[in-house]
Amino acid sequence: MKLDLLKKFCEFKSVEKTADYFGISIDDFFGKISQICGDLEIDKPLAKKNHLIEPDKPLSAYIDGASSNNPGHAGIGIVFIQDEQIIDTVSEYIGEKTNNEAEYTALIEALKNGLNFGVKSIKVFSDSELVVKQIKGVYAVKQEHLKKLNKEARLLIEKFEHFEINHIVRSFNAKADKLAKSAIEHNGKLAHR
Repeated sequence: MKLDLLKKFCEFKSVEKTADYFGISIDDFFGKISQICGDLEIDKPLAKKNHLIEPDKPLSAYIDGASSNNPGHAGIGIVFIQDEQIIDTVSEYIGEKTNNEAEYTALIEALKNGLNFGVKSIKVFSDSELVVKQIKGVYAVKQEHLKKLNKEARLLIEKFEHFEINHIVRSFNAKADKLAKSAIEHNGKLAHR
């Protein structure tokens, strides 16, 4: 039910509608969201790459990019989930970047990893409204440095049978945010993989 709750919330974009859909109170809704955030914060043992990944099942990727001074030292964080289990995480320092470049880099790395895992379907969740809406074609990509990254992401997206990208609120992306910031703190070292 946990991922279904998040999916419906993203679909409805309303706490009230989501709570009504599941027949729970608003307090229960926030209780379940707290549980989900808590689960993402727990460092669960990770499966060896590709061992628990089932190529025919969708893979979810929660992504985040962070930059210390925009531009400044930057990092990315990615949490891969399949069947409600965290199967892999990435925390990587990416050098001097703007925040939007870091967000795009997180998306690109998530897509590359998804292809390496051999999955056919990937659902990406990001708290960057700009990246989500530019990938969906709602916003135009005006900045030259982002056009290249947008093109690279689109070329990778074409390799999947199914791709989805959804905007989520920052509180639903706590683990990816923590991984991105951890990468900056470790400044150039692979902080957690």
